[in-house]
Amino acid sequence: MRLIRYLTIVAVGLLGSACNSSEDGGAGPISPTAPQYPFVAGYPTETASEALYDEMDLQRATQAYIWSVSLANSMGFRNGMADFGVTEQNRKLLVFENAALPQQSILTANSVTPYFWGLFDLAADGPMVVHMPAETVLGGFVDFWMRGMADFGAPGEDAGKGGDYLFLPPNYDGEVPDGYFVVHATSNLVWIFGKVNGAQYKGETAFDEVKKVLVYPLSEASNPPAEAGMVAVGEAAFSQDWPKDFEYWTWISEGLNRDIVRPIDKVMHEFLAPLGIVHGRPFAPNDRQRRILSKAAELGDKMVTSMAFDNRDIPPYYEGKYWEDIIATTTWNFETDTRVELTARAAGWYQVCFNGRYLYELEEPVIGAGSAYLAAYKDGAGAYLNGSNSYRLRIPAEVPVANFWSVTVYDTTLRAMIQNEQGLAGIAGPDNPVVNDDGSIDMYFGPKKPAASNANWIQTNPDKGWFMYFRFYGPEQGYYDKSWQLNDIELLR
Repeated sequence: MRLIRYLTIVAVGLLGSACNSSEDGGAGPISPTAPQYPFVAGYPTETASEALYDEMDLQRATQAYIWSVSLANSMGFRNGMADFGVTEQNRKLLVFENAALPQQSILTANSVTPYFWGLFDLAADGPMVVHMPAETVLGGFVDFWMRGMADFGAPGEDAGKGGDYLFLPPNYDGEVPDGYFVVHATSNLVWIFGKVNGAQYKGETAFDEVKKVLVYPLSEASNPPAEAGMVAVGEAAFSQDWPKDFEYWTWISEGLNRDIVRPIDKVMHEFLAPLGIVHGRPFAPNDRQRRILSKAAELGDKMVTSMAFDNRDIPPYYEGKYWEDIIATTTWNFETDTRVELTARAAGWYQVCFNGRYLYELEEPVIGAGSAYLAAYKDGAGAYLNGSNSYRLRIPAEVPVANFWSVTVYDTTLRAMIQNEQGLAGIAGPDNPVVNDDGSIDMYFGPKKPAASNANWIQTNPDKGWFMYFRFYGPEQGYYDKSWQLNDIELLR
């Protein structure tokens, strides 16, 4: 009987080895389904041990993918800007002087207001000063993980009056001079994400405002630059997206090496170390590590995409409707008293960029200042929006905004403005859309233009998913108390 039992154990071990072998003699394809794990006398066989380590590292790498999405978001921005010669070393500002265009693949950018972005490195340059002009610019300062650190403009510390922000490196213990809005940075690299606040600013008038944004080391405070160094994007293509395959981890390794290791993230660094991603070391993975990381990138991207478009933690903004607030997290730094908001952070920053502290910290909203965003992924029947169908959105009269509203359509794969033959991805109040007799506005979305030649229409691509952001620039009380509500998007039969 013992001999029969022994032979059975050996046979099971060989079967497990066969199920997990590949033509090159290594472990077989990593799968989210559990392979056979044969043990003998309580000890793992060589086959079981190899398979279990592979499975453990795959599970850990997949969770690390979810953890690192906001870092990939930043790396996409940084690499895209570097293509235009704008880096943390030269501290120039990249300017979309006539607003972003469909060929510029930027996560859920708007198509109305001119953007400007900058990046600086506290590890290299020490404390940094950023001077903001009064009234005309709006935005915020964000760390390299998209944690909001401070705002500027009406909702910010300067209250729209302008002023000097002083950024101190992580763990800084030097003297702090007076006369600044002081910000203790939470990463070495710091983003400036801004826009010129008003649809009237385009081209040269936008440049005239952005050039007043000055970025320089505190050591040069006695002789600051006269104006900002700027690089215009114009109509050139731009991409902020990140790779969804093994190359994702090359970007993540570089991003981690540019930053500090925060105590709260040490567990994830432990998860990545057996896969060749170690802080302060070059990334040179072996074949096994590449295989596991490739599978983790594929699986992690699918998980995050599902989390973004089927977010189970965000209630509808209006009861019984399908509009959602795009802010997925509950805190500006993605940390509550008891947990880190990894799921919400990944779901949110898979499709958005920037993060304003004012969105979380104001006990009462600043009426008529800042901006608010609602997203729609489904029609009024709860079905995902499909480019093969035709839809209508009826916007009620008197949208509660101090400035203006806009509608923008995005591609689900790129999470950027839809690219269509029409060459149009958004329509805003300043575009003077056609208005109904009762003051409402009908917006149409579909592959073919509606019968009315002057219809407010955005073309969609057949068999491709799309989603929409509705933006309120300077939201007023009706937005916050929901006395004014958007209708659901209606499928036209």
